[in-house]
Amino acid sequence: MKASEIVNKVIEKIAKANEALKKIVSGGFPFVMEEVELKANVDTAGIYVHSGNTPVCAVARVGDPLLVLREIEGEIDHVVSSTRTAVERRSKLKAECEKLVAESKAIEVAKAAVAAQNMPVDVLGHCDEATAKAIVAAAQKAVKEANRGLGLAFGRAVDAMGGLKAAKLYVHGYAGGLVVTANGKACMVTRFPKSGSNKTLEKMLTFIASDVAALNENRRRYMAEMEKALLHEEQLHTIAKKLDEASEQLAACK
Repeated sequence: MKASEIVNKVIEKIAKANEALKKIVSGGFPFVMEEVELKANVDTAGIYVHSGNTPVCAVARVGDPLLVLREIEGEIDHVVSSTRTAVERRSKLKAECEKLVAESKAIEVAKAAVAAQNMPVDVLGHCDEATAKAIVAAAQKAVKEANRGLGLAFGRAVDAMGGLKAAKLYVHGYAGGLVVTANGKACMVTRFPKSGSNKTLEKMLTFIASDVAALNENRRRYMAEMEKALLHEEQLHTIAKKLDEASEQLAACK
């Protein structure tokens, strides 16, 4: 199989995969098509596939052509499968976030109505303000730690994700709970407890810290993989440049 045939096969595979991706992300959350659309490019050293700005694979154009093609096709299949899983899982988070926001608006209205009657808002049975503030503060502290050093540790990945603003986590507090987002999209939704006892608050603070830490670990693992893939791309591009320069020098010697 010639190099041009491999590229054509990859293009065919990508076209089919993009059709599947269009259906998977048709709901618009957590991805729109441009964020996951597969594209390929080639140079003298390798074949490169991206999903949006995320590197999928960078395969050197050496060895058995069929093995090269099989590797690329396997990575493309993985993108389709993992995108489907992410959409199914995170769509539930979107619905949960919208529900929390709606509930929080209702709580604010109820609190205002009770306050207008000079009655204590705790008669509503919602989390008291001090407890809610403590929980939000704990989440902000955990997120601040999670965001620390992202640019230094994963510079290439952060740039590919759209910069630090897109890569960082953010906390949004509501009357009924809080939401942690990344690039404007919910990745964690938590409701405040009804009871404001010290024991309940302690458990909630521990839960928040643990949940954000787990989220941070997953994101950093993803960024580390992206960083490694982008570095590999750079190395292949550098080799391609040297090969092209060598070919030009040889051509000049004719």
